[in-house]
Amino acid sequence: MAKDTVRYPDPVVAAIDEQVADGVFESKSEFYRFAAEYVLDLLVEEYEPQTFAFDELRGELAVDERGDAGEELDPFLRTAAAVRQAALRGDAEAAAALIDARYDSTDREALLLDELLVAYNTRADRDTRSPPHVDVGGEGSPARPEGTPDGGTPEPEPAPDEDEELTGPTARSR
Repeated sequence: MAKDTVRYPDPVVAAIDEQVADGVFESKSEFYRFAAEYVLDLLVEEYEPQTFAFDELRGELAVDERGDAGEELDPFLRTAAAVRQAALRGDAEAAAALIDARYDSTDREALLLDELLVAYNTRADRDTRSPPHVDVGGEGSPARPEGTPDGGTPEPEPAPDEDEELTGPTARSR
């Protein structure tokens, strides 16, 4: 077997430890192997789990997999997912058309989906209007003004003499 080191946030490890302590899994290793193979089994059609007693563990856990089947998903949730996807892609018109096609404008579902669309559009507008924040001086230090590397203002270039020829790449317009 190959060995791979993965770091998890402390709350995740604590939750896994709790599952082991409750006897749901015999060890943390068993949990990690099962979890990885479970996800692979869901994502890769031809994947065959290698974990000992995988099907038995899966059955004992009584995992609810209804969310995987799109046809079993509530029509409102399917519409909400499609509206979200269109809004995230910047296609508010398609999202609005979808809402209009599936619901009457006075339906509670339509009102909720319209609010969802407004929230995504507001977020997208805010994200495109605000320039990214750059903390030049590091955390907590004031940002240096644009100019020289030390934060100063660059010296203005001297004006050319009137008799100087203005040609080539160094020419300046008057």
